[in-house]
Amino acid sequence: IYPFKTKKRSMNFCLQSSDMYQLPLLQPHKELIQIQGSEAGQECRFVLEREPEGYLAIRDLERPDLKPLSSFDLIQEWHQRLKSYRGKQEPLSKALGIHKRPLTGPVVDTTAGLGRDSCVMAQSGAKVIMLERELPLALVLSDAIEHAQALDWFELDLELIHAEAADYAASSTLPANTVLYCDPMFNHKSNKSAQNKRLMQFLQHLCHKPSEEDLPSALLAQLQPGQKLIVKKALPDPPLTQHLNYQLKGKNFRFDIHYRPMV
Repeated sequence: IYPFKTKKRSMNFCLQSSDMYQLPLLQPHKELIQIQGSEAGQECRFVLEREPEGYLAIRDLERPDLKPLSSFDLIQEWHQRLKSYRGKQEPLSKALGIHKRPLTGPVVDTTAGLGRDSCVMAQSGAKVIMLERELPLALVLSDAIEHAQALDWFELDLELIHAEAADYAASSTLPANTVLYCDPMFNHKSNKSAQNKRLMQFLQHLCHKPSEEDLPSALLAQLQPGQKLIVKKALPDPPLTQHLNYQLKGKNFRFDIHYRPMV
């Protein structure tokens, strides 16, 4: 299942019940995760729970005012985002180059997050490998994908892997035609809806670091000949110059496209 070695670190969440140990993504980390209410589980901030409707959700015990983040929330976000999908006119589709020719290799979303960009890229016809380093979020993403498979509108080729993106890129054998996508930004000014803001706020509380600012540099250093790296940046942010091929600018952000040519 894992083509690389995952780092085992202390977890900041616990489980609602012991039957959750059966979740596949939890298998390599079972000894690190406690049950809510147990002596060791008293110190966790987040709890993974199963809602009455069957969806997985993460609850922030220190912020009872925040509604839990559930797999149903993610499915709703994906559906809403794909309703406004503009095909080849999508900025992300243009960054991938799909408006000119179909992709011949996989796209690796190194910062899966809430999964919106992964869905857009998959809707564009890409095989998308989603990487998410935060285990509770990866569990909810996996549950959302599983539930979405039964929906008529969901025909996306998504594969989710719980991993640190830099480690995965360094230890995985990715083909030369791979596209790496990285969105280290946490506050997009285009996120206007109350639901969107709530999910992003929850994401900021959940993740260990406020951003992944060093990740683009790490991915760029590991870029192999024939591979492309797309980095989403705020307009004022300076670009990484190595292998910078071109830029696509939007209203609030831009895509920097880095390409390492074949030797």
